[in-house]
Amino acid sequence: MSNVAYKSTLVGRVSPDDAHIWWTGLRQLQEASQEQARVFFLGATQEVLVAWELSDGLEQTVALSTTDVLRYALMIGATGLALAHNHPSGDPQPSRADIALTRQLAQGCRALGLKMVDHVILTERALHSMRLAGQI
Repeated sequence: MSNVAYKSTLVGRVSPDDAHIWWTGLRQLQEASQEQARVFFLGATQEVLVAWELSDGLEQTVALSTTDVLRYALMIGATGLALAHNHPSGDPQPSRADIALTRQLAQGCRALGLKMVDHVILTERALHSMRLAGQI
C-alpha cells in the first residue's frame, strides 16, 4: 500500500437496514471543518464490511489512492464500495479532482467486477450524489 495513512474501522457486517450506522459517519463529515472522506467496503447484500476514515489535516483536500482502495476491496472480499466526503466550503458540487477520482475508481471497479455504488459529497446543508447526477 502507499504511504497514505488510512484508519480502518471494522464495522462488522452492518446491513443496509442499519441506516443509523451510515448516517452517524456521514453526519460527522457534514460537521467537520476540514475535508474528510469515508470509504465503505460493501458485501454481497451491500452490507458494510469495513469503513475507512481519511483526513490529512488539510482544509480542502484528502489523499486517496485508488490502487489501495481496490486492492483492499479484493483482499477482504468486498463486492462493492461507496465513497463519501465533505466540502467544508459549503458547495456540494464536485471538483474536477472529485470527478476524476470517481471515474478512476468506477473504471477500476468495473475492471475487477466490483460495484461502485456512489460517491456522495456533503456540506452542512446539502449533498450531491454523483450516481444520481450521472457522473458515475
